[in-house]
Amino acid sequence: MTRLEIYGRTIEVTELSRVIYPGEDVMKGDVLHYYVRIAPTMMPHVRNRMVATGWGVAASPSRHRKSDDAGRALAPWIRVSHVGESGPPALVADEPASLAYLVQLGCVTPYMRLTRPEAPRMPDRVVFDLSPPDRSRAAYQAACSAARRLREILEDLDLVPFVMATGSRGLHVHVPIRPEFDADEVNTFADTVVARLMRRDRHHLATAACGHVQSAVTVDHRGSAHGHLTLAPYALRCLPGTPVATPLTWEELETTLSPGEHTMTSTFARLARQGDPWRAVDHHARSLPRNIPRSRSSDLRPTLSAL
Repeated sequence: MTRLEIYGRTIEVTELSRVIYPGEDVMKGDVLHYYVRIAPTMMPHVRNRMVATGWGVAASPSRHRKSDDAGRALAPWIRVSHVGESGPPALVADEPASLAYLVQLGCVTPYMRLTRPEAPRMPDRVVFDLSPPDRSRAAYQAACSAARRLREILEDLDLVPFVMATGSRGLHVHVPIRPEFDADEVNTFADTVVARLMRRDRHHLATAACGHVQSAVTVDHRGSAHGHLTLAPYALRCLPGTPVATPLTWEELETTLSPGEHTMTSTFARLARQGDPWRAVDHHARSLPRNIPRSRSSDLRPTLSAL
């Protein structure tokens, strides 16, 4: 057991030499150091949000799971909240030391809710997950094209979208919104947006309801539903190469070669050059349109013969 002073908090940590990324010989202490160093940049994106833990090691995807169970002998300065009256407690990221504490709990990849504890059913983000069918360069470019078309639709609705490389194979598009509607209403809105996107290119896109469709980019907005989680910006991924979920500018989308291009080491050089492109994301929150025709993206699911 090692006691560390991190951002004014004393945290007892264990197994600092345990290997997390076997291919890179990256240990738990290295992961802890990453989150301590990235905390000033990452905290504005997760502060006052319930976070859940992505467990596991890079060589064992079967052990990588999401869980709300962050409440085992928690330090007294850690705040927890419940999604519902009977739901399990979730750690609330209130301060930079929270990220280091998550690592001690076994977390490699933090996930976050799209709501705040004071309004757990009122999302302040809409998230669209664009997942290509494989890790090829062509498949990633198809996801980039879908993201640009999605951006056009959202901007036509007077919303301000932001794009993030997931560090795995695809992209997330975040839309900051004012928390004026419950999760079901926000999810219905997102479904309508996906339907519009499908109309623009239904031959190369599929919805999550379709399952995996060969050669199609899957568009999933279920993270907007009540209780669902989304990948936290700047989270490490449990994948070889130590990739990081990296917020991008829309201009960078044109030059980023893969969603795993930025790693736990290269991320800081990039931030030193240009800063966090999402640093003002919450200032762009807008109200959702109240009177747009509702339609379901599942009504537009492509057929295999069309792909």
